[in-house]
Amino acid sequence: SYLIPCHRVIRKSGALGGYRWGLGRKLAMLSQELNVG
Repeated sequence: SYLIPCHRVIRKSGALGGYRWGLGRKLAMLSQELNVG
């Protein structure tokens, strides 16, 4: 089985969906991951 961090789950439609600690934090985490490197 694969282990996928829950903040990385995106709906088929491209929407962020829910996140326990809020969509603002989810978006910030995803943005930070895209900018690293």
